[in-house]
Amino acid sequence: MSVSFYMDENVHGTITTGLRQREVDVLTVQEDDRSGMTDPEVLDRATELQQRLFSQDDDLLVEATSGQVQGIYFPSVMFARQSRVSIGTCIRNLEVPTRLPALTQPSLKDLLAQLKIAIDQDPELSDDEKAEALGEVAKLAKASSTPQEGAMQRLAQRATNTLKAIAETLTD
Repeated sequence: MSVSFYMDENVHGTITTGLRQREVDVLTVQEDDRSGMTDPEVLDRATELQQRLFSQDDDLLVEATSGQVQGIYFPSVMFARQSRVSIGTCIRNLEVPTRLPALTQPSLKDLLAQLKIAIDQDPELSDDEKAEALGEVAKLAKASSTPQEGAMQRLAQRATNTLKAIAETLTD
């Protein structure tokens, strides 16, 4: 998967143009017909598109930091203060990750599938423990479909705690 950027509406157009001249995939908030979105909406949209967000807005940086503290997932936010970083430096620095080989990370779906297999094949788990653990994995899969919903976050946390408790019995 190549690295692409979702550009906040405050980013200087020359940065976007420079990246495109270097064949970097870029979509601006304006091109996405989303001008005027709130910072949380911009983060949500970048997440929906699975694009790195680039911003020069201090308020968006505060919002992203708050989201990290709360454990809210978003691909990544790259930030540069307009007054401290030149346009050329921004272009060069943003281009770097697009030229690196893609790191392959398993998806959550793949990880949960591997966990199901491990649970099913674990000889130390009773049938009841396996059924309970597999039920909790199913809850995690459900919660991952809408991770921003508070109810889904609580469901995922409870499922995670239950799986940890089951795992602790195996190490005792």
